[in-house]
Amino acid sequence: MDEQTNVVETTATESPAVETKTFSQEEVDSVVKTRLAKSEKAFLTKLGLEKKEDLDGFVAKVSEYDKLKTQNDALNSELASLKAEKERAKYVRVIEKANVDDEIIELVYSKVAPEKDETTEAYKERLDKYLANHTNFIKGNVSTINTSINLNAGRPAPTGNQRMNNLIRGKE
Repeated sequence: MDEQTNVVETTATESPAVETKTFSQEEVDSVVKTRLAKSEKAFLTKLGLEKKEDLDGFVAKVSEYDKLKTQNDALNSELASLKAEKERAKYVRVIEKANVDDEIIELVYSKVAPEKDETTEAYKERLDKYLANHTNFIKGNVSTINTSINLNAGRPAPTGNQRMNNLIRGKE
């Protein structure tokens, strides 16, 4: 036990005392300014700038870039919309050339929608097959159905002139 005590005492007595150093406010300010200058220089170098005054121009360029990117995105969106409209018009012209009645072109377009990357020739073939089964969609073949209700107890509905005469005479 005596040996262990001696070792501990020797170790405790041989360690040097740690000195505490205090800094004045000027010294702290100087260290902070030096480190800040190094950080600024590294930051400017990373941005490709030489001096702090160039930073305002850089910020203006970034702002202009953001504005141009927004405009570019809007124009790309508009371009995509116009391309889709042009593509749709191409297939509608194929339907029109197939002599489909004007009032049902949209219906035929929805029933025979173009497939992705389909050529107009392939679309025309599919359209012709569809129209072969739906000949009533061709101009001149469209049949109209009278959907008005006949309220004359089975008698034929009066013509426009007959209705006018009946109104004038007070019969309706």
